[in-house]
Amino acid sequence: MEKIPDIAPVQSAVLQAEEKAKKTSTSKGEKLFDLVTYGGIAFAGVFVATLPWTYWSKHGGGKKFHDWVNKSLTKQGASEAVAEQTFNTLILGSLGNAAVVPVKIMENYKPQIVDKFNDMLGDKSHDASVGEDPKQTWMSLIKSRVAAYTAVFVSLQGAVKIFGHKKFSEFEEKFAEHIVCKPLGK
Repeated sequence: MEKIPDIAPVQSAVLQAEEKAKKTSTSKGEKLFDLVTYGGIAFAGVFVATLPWTYWSKHGGGKKFHDWVNKSLTKQGASEAVAEQTFNTLILGSLGNAAVVPVKIMENYKPQIVDKFNDMLGDKSHDASVGEDPKQTWMSLIKSRVAAYTAVFVSLQGAVKIFGHKKFSEFEEKFAEHIVCKPLGK
């Protein structure tokens, strides 16, 4: 007669997974932490800062660097379109790189910040699991930056392939001029 396998370890694993799922419900403070850290600093802050940074790099004091990068890349055999998109990726990603530092600092102090936010918002849950959550490491943040660079470069290259270099460049210029520069008086 065949022996029936012991399912106790499986049942235990299922119960642990269910318990962990219950603990992942976040407090108001943790939701605010995520909003400030990732929605504020890492997304909105970087986006807003990127507009003047990109303008400066292409039309202001950074234009010499822009021209040097593009010239160097074309000398190495890159097309003008690839050289321009490489520069754009570099500039667009650089402020995201800078944002890694405040995000890492926020992550290092997440339990304390979440507690202060909970106190401020009147959330009495004081979920201790926040301190046990996996933390962002320098390596995880660097990997996310590499993924971001890849996504931006591939997206720009895809747009150039779909619309052609000339049309995409015209779109970039018109967008910059009408959506960014005119409202800012540049």
